[in-house]
Amino acid sequence: MPISPLLVDLVVAAIGAAARTGGAVDPTVGLAMQRIGYDRDIAAVPANGPAIVPTPVGRGWQDVRLHREAGLLTVPSGTALDLGATAKAFIADHAARVLSRRYGTGVLVELGGDLAVAGNAPGGWPVRVAEREGATGQVVVLSHGGLATSTTTVRQWRRGGRCVHHIVDPRTGLPAAGPWRTATVYAPTALVANTASTAAIVLGERAVEWLTERDLAARLIGTDESVRTTPGWPGVVTEAAA
Repeated sequence: MPISPLLVDLVVAAIGAAARTGGAVDPTVGLAMQRIGYDRDIAAVPANGPAIVPTPVGRGWQDVRLHREAGLLTVPSGTALDLGATAKAFIADHAARVLSRRYGTGVLVELGGDLAVAGNAPGGWPVRVAEREGATGQVVVLSHGGLATSTTTVRQWRRGGRCVHHIVDPRTGLPAAGPWRTATVYAPTALVANTASTAAIVLGERAVEWLTERDLAARLIGTDESVRTTPGWPGVVTEAAA
């Protein structure tokens, strides 16, 4: 089907994220999101429901076909796209660049926890890194790049008597069940940061090694409330007094 130029860019970003993460961040989890109940605004999601049947997503993202010049998208039968892990970060990056160029000033854009910085802001932007608004955390100063936090602690509901959340593991089609409940990542862009923070929740035990291999500075909070950082944190984001 024909799609708009903006949606072309968003699909390209989503497929790129899937390729960079080996499918850990997969845009073809749309039907899995429906099955777990997150197919509407979080305020409208029923608080309780039946148990979720595991349904692996498979290799769906590799079968998505996009003709960029013609703006034509083909999605495999029985597959639905969900761009939640990449779209708002992409737009945050885009908005920051456009506003910085237009007004000749430093800009910080925040969309749902995804932060993008563009232009020159003397002294940088102080940001508190925490699991939720008002929670204790660490204050860092951003002078460039992007910062994103993915957490399982905010958007929650119950299915089959168990607490579930919105970050799906494509290998099972179920909410990720690894050792990390929150991941914050700094990267050159908000898109790369949010891709990595989502991947960290899904990858679980492999997350620290995966992030370290890619030189991504990150702060992880475990389900046992332990805090783990990768080399370079806060590094390029200079720590400030809380």
